[in-house]
Amino acid sequence: MVALDARGAPSFSLLQRRMHVQAPTAQVRRSVPVTYYPFDVLTVDGESTMPLPYLERRAVLEDLGLIGDRIVVPPLARHRWRRDARWPANTISRA
Repeated sequence: MVALDARGAPSFSLLQRRMHVQAPTAQVRRSVPVTYYPFDVLTVDGESTMPLPYLERRAVLEDLGLIGDRIVVPPLARHRWRRDARWPANTISRA
């Protein structure tokens, strides 16, 4: 969940105004709108996707067609991922 400021930048201070509010009023939703940015999917229809590599899970997420005013699947920085990678290409391995 992200609250954006007037410039469109994430604002933790704005988000704090929505934290712990279980049933926000229309006024609160208008004054501090939040957007959900899912970047991974761990289960679909009760089936775990966790054994899949991240890029495959990401494809499943994109295929779900999550579209709305307050839900945005962010673009994937594909240049950071190797084709067969389970982790970003720039991740340091301690093996």
